[in-house]
Amino acid sequence: TLLQRVDKAVVSTQSTGKKTEKFWEKLCKHSFEEIDLEKKISSYHLLIRAYTFHILAGDIFYNPCDATTDMVTSLKERDCFLYWTKVLKRICSSVEDTISPSAEDSLFMLPLSEAYLSFVRAWRSFLVVTLVVRQSKDDKLKDNITFHIAGALYYQTAKLDKRVTLKASAEFASLLTILLKHHKNAADQPVLVKVCVQVLETASKSQHDLNQIVIIPVLASLLNVFQGLATANKHQVLRDSGIITELVMLLCNQITSVNPNQLVSLSCATLSQVIETMGSEESWFSNISQIAPGLVRLTEENLLSSTHEVSEALLSLILCISNYKAGASVLQWSNIQRLLCFAQFYSGDKLDSGHQLQRLWFLVVQIVVSLLHTLQIKFAEDAILFASIRHERLMLVIGSLRSDFTHINEVELFTRLLYSLSFYRDMWHIKAPHCLSDVGTILGTTLPIITRCMTTSSVEKEMTQVLSSLCNLTAMLRTMTPSILSLLKEKISVQCSAGPLLALNFSSPVPGTEGPPSYGIMTSCMRGCLTLLQRVDPCRSTTPTKTDSDGKTEETQKSHVIFCMENILYVLISQAQQIIMDSNVSPTEIHYLKRELAMELKTILEGVNRHYRRGGNAQSPRMDRTLSSSSAMGNMLEHSHLAFFKLGYNFVNSLLQG
Repeated sequence: TLLQRVDKAVVSTQSTGKKTEKFWEKLCKHSFEEIDLEKKISSYHLLIRAYTFHILAGDIFYNPCDATTDMVTSLKERDCFLYWTKVLKRICSSVEDTISPSAEDSLFMLPLSEAYLSFVRAWRSFLVVTLVVRQSKDDKLKDNITFHIAGALYYQTAKLDKRVTLKASAEFASLLTILLKHHKNAADQPVLVKVCVQVLETASKSQHDLNQIVIIPVLASLLNVFQGLATANKHQVLRDSGIITELVMLLCNQITSVNPNQLVSLSCATLSQVIETMGSEESWFSNISQIAPGLVRLTEENLLSSTHEVSEALLSLILCISNYKAGASVLQWSNIQRLLCFAQFYSGDKLDSGHQLQRLWFLVVQIVVSLLHTLQIKFAEDAILFASIRHERLMLVIGSLRSDFTHINEVELFTRLLYSLSFYRDMWHIKAPHCLSDVGTILGTTLPIITRCMTTSSVEKEMTQVLSSLCNLTAMLRTMTPSILSLLKEKISVQCSAGPLLALNFSSPVPGTEGPPSYGIMTSCMRGCLTLLQRVDPCRSTTPTKTDSDGKTEETQKSHVIFCMENILYVLISQAQQIIMDSNVSPTEIHYLKRELAMELKTILEGVNRHYRRGGNAQSPRMDRTLSSSSAMGNMLEHSHLAFFKLGYNFVNSLLQG
């Protein structure tokens, strides 16, 4: 056509023509001239501007120079950016579908509708290049253009009876996504959110399939808005927009209807943002309660059909819902237990099942932990069943720690679940005694392996995860052991329905040996913690200069180590006191326990004393060098951050004196 030949001619002469004097000024002359919107618009009005912005955008992108930069600055100063965006918004409703050009437009061989689309595409390219690619700092201009583009998109979707509006809607939706992706902190977000939701509602009711050209881009735009908001502002934005119920209903329909995978994933991510923002309020619960059974079934179907991307989005949404009591109850009523307990994420004794399946498996364990935390005893039996069914997998990944740390993430998740279950030890003993016995074996097997890992791992991330796993296991033991206060204050034996936790054995643990935890395993673990404490909290005189991130990592690791040592000390005191006060235990065994435990704890506590006297903690005071002095240890342990170790020190004295 004539216009195609003109386009080629303009492009071919651009490289030489732009070198002539006042080239850009002449080329962009019509860009500064307004159109009389009260009169009939001809196609050439739009085509001239379309080619101008097309050429200008291409030159700015491929070969920016001072002349083009000055031209863009002039367009901004004369408000042309905002003017042409408003023009697109105003004339979109007046453009009619026509096959042949009018008499006035016959020279250009294009009807007004095609000229309008050409202008939309050229203006889109120009905005993307100037505002996004060249990273414009004018946030106010970006805000204004973003809102007008959203408004134009709304007007287009309201008149989808035209072919031209379908194509223009696709361009506007794509442009809106790009603008919001690179400018998330737009001003007056409630209005923008409301417009996006109105566009989605209109598009979802259309007889045309607008999933790809409108709904997916706009939903991505909405997600960008939410992700760009500060946590404190999200709630206010949703409240001010006044469309919470409509948005939740719309997203629920998109998830449960037959839609493309990308649309389902985006809907799940956006709905999660809304739920997290609104919290425990009832604005989202009624719609979620209606789709919960379908949501669980849909997740099962996608897992069976191996559509991992959608399965991950659905499981992430379920995890979000499970954090709230009302949502967790609905999930339990929807038989989420079957999905959690029997879905297949790995095969037999194979550790590696693929990265995607492993991510899905992690989400499932997190959902179980979340449901147990939210519903507590109402979900405890189901969680015990889950732990019992997945026991072999747990033992397999724990065993893998003997060779490497590939599955340390999974170990950390499992130990978090075991800690959550430790609050229901009596139910374990009644409902699944074999499972509780297995847990004792898990503890006895895991603690020596993790103790060895603490001193062999050289990667900070791995070390933090190993310590986190140890924190979970020691906290689990502390929860399951009788209260020290009851034992020491009442002077009576507090009997536990499942019997003692620790075997009366002080031999050094052998990694890989199965059996319940023993006093030897616990004291060995405590010695490993002391060794690690000296590594992550070195003396002041030898501490090298560290970055902020390194300092935060070591501080986290140090707090984990101290937490583990306190838990182990608590368990040792509680279990030992329970045996000492048990009339059924022979005096010989009690004497053996007192002698061996006192020697082990005395050595460890002296190591703690020696570490802090050398300046391992910046808050600890400098003292004399009498390391063997019991009074020096007692004085050092008076400090608040070491108060619990003083209890151990006093307990050791009572064992030695008894």
